[in-house]
Amino acid sequence: MSIHFSFGEIMAIPQKSLSFSTSFIPFSENVFHEEPVSIFQDNLNQLKTHSSEFKLIDKAIQRISKGDLKPQVAWKIFNDKIADYKTVINPFPVISCLQDLQKLEIQLEDHFLEQLWNVLIDSGAPQLNSITKKREWFEDEKNQSLLDTITVLDLRNSELIFLPREMYQLRNLKKLDLSQNQIEFLPESIKVWTQLEELDLSFNQLITLPDRGIEHLTNLKNLNVSGNTLKRLPRSIGYLKNLKILNVEENCLKELPKEIRQCSFLEVLKVSSNELSQLPRELKDLTSLTEFSAADNELRYSSEELQALGVNSWEQIEKVDLSQNYLNTTVEVLQTLWTNASIIRHSHYEKV
Repeated sequence: MSIHFSFGEIMAIPQKSLSFSTSFIPFSENVFHEEPVSIFQDNLNQLKTHSSEFKLIDKAIQRISKGDLKPQVAWKIFNDKIADYKTVINPFPVISCLQDLQKLEIQLEDHFLEQLWNVLIDSGAPQLNSITKKREWFEDEKNQSLLDTITVLDLRNSELIFLPREMYQLRNLKKLDLSQNQIEFLPESIKVWTQLEELDLSFNQLITLPDRGIEHLTNLKNLNVSGNTLKRLPRSIGYLKNLKILNVEENCLKELPKEIRQCSFLEVLKVSSNELSQLPRELKDLTSLTEFSAADNELRYSSEELQALGVNSWEQIEKVDLSQNYLNTTVEVLQTLWTNASIIRHSHYEKV
């Protein structure tokens, strides 16, 4: 959205909640200097002459076109992965590459801060030309009162790999959209967002969620982590006692944690398109459920086994989707489990 306040006017209303969103500002030659990238390419080629054990080197060189490698790609491929320099006769090329990556990472941090700056301040921002002055602005305690008024932040489709550290100064966020980025992990620092009610992390590259960070988001009502590569949900999910909607579709989950039973206000649970082979018996305690989707998994249940799960306790259920699983039952049997459900999808099929 567009902001029509001057900076002075914004500072004058610290009690008013503000919300911000942005469109992605693409990486360009003006954002990143070419020198670190070209030096990085030279050091990669030098490193290759010293060792054949670094399989990532060929992959990176292939992605360099005419001496140009996007910094976010370089950082993502090589950070913490580039090499164990003990296997190299001469470690200096590796050290050079790691130094190059540090430069690229600084450039990325600066760029992501620019993204955040444009979102938070927009056209009413003070004329700060350097990234250093912008960081100083965040570090100045007198500006925290403005940051505390921000309750909604939209950074979807911003090509973020990690979150700028300044984001953790937004202590009163209630709604945060980080969907359609390239985020692989979240730090424990997210624990400062204790007021958060809606968090959208869908379609990133998350492998896991931080146990010690998630447990502090006790006001969360809607959590969407669909379209990632999560292999497990943290046991601390049970601390989200106000959670009403949980969407973990299109991940790699093999099981659901038993602690999910503690999310007693959960109304919508979507776990379709995972690798679930069974459901925890604790699901029977989610008596507020109105919608349950577990299609396209590896579930194998007979009618008797489904009944033994005790899920007929879902008296408020309206929609159940168990299609594309290995169920040896019928819709008629399922209807006896959930007599109030208006939509029950079921199909028995063999996956190829």
